[in-house]
Amino acid sequence: IGQAVDVAVSGPFFLLAFYFFTKQAAKRRLPEGHSLTSTGFKQVFSTSKGIFQHYPRTLGYFFASILFSEAAVNSFSVVSVTFLVEYGFNTVETGIVMVIVFIFCIVGTFFANFMMKKLGSPIRSMKFALMSFIVVNFVMFPLIPKLQILVYLAGALWGLMLGWFYPTELQLFATLMPKGQEAELAGFYLYCTQVLGWLPPLIFTIMNENDVELYWGGVHLNLYFFIALIFFFFFPSWEQCIAITEAENLIVKGREHVELCSGDGGHA
Repeated sequence: IGQAVDVAVSGPFFLLAFYFFTKQAAKRRLPEGHSLTSTGFKQVFSTSKGIFQHYPRTLGYFFASILFSEAAVNSFSVVSVTFLVEYGFNTVETGIVMVIVFIFCIVGTFFANFMMKKLGSPIRSMKFALMSFIVVNFVMFPLIPKLQILVYLAGALWGLMLGWFYPTELQLFATLMPKGQEAELAGFYLYCTQVLGWLPPLIFTIMNENDVELYWGGVHLNLYFFIALIFFFFFPSWEQCIAITEAENLIVKGREHVELCSGDGGHA
């Protein structure tokens, strides 16, 4: 029933999004004598090499960090719901907690905007968001089994953290992304958000099957947040990140200009 309601509510929005997509001309042509499959793999390899050649301290660290932070965030609903059910929360109570999480996600988006402006940098905001998530998990997961009423406070805090995390992450990606490869790098971004999503639920299940206190299964999500946090400490300053991206954009534009003039018989 839940899936059916989800399709009925969200389906029309997908149709609207598809309808309003504008037609975009291809930015590259398939070289003569090359297959689409082989060219695609070569382009992915070339882009990966380019990221770590030209943007190792910005996009490189960003993609490495979201491998781990997204693994924890994407697994959060599975881990938290299983945690609540195992500790005796019924369907209604669990549903109320999820509604609180969703409501405070909205609050978190406004808080993310406030923190980015207050701190002057999405990088600093993300550091604080990850550290806050770690603290909340360390405190709330062990306390909830002892004092179950705290689950509603935990739901509000988790929602606030999620609402803070996602806009900050997207702001970072949109700013650090070089111009002209938006669609391709969006694929890299989606890949990095999914590739380790299986790991936290697996470890959580192993801990559960071996009679480890289940709140440690929730706390273990902090490991992924901590690894992501380490990568963010290797970032240059926000001003330097913007300068690096703009400088590399100029290099790419210069190369395109040379290729265009060469192709037209002109002089670079």
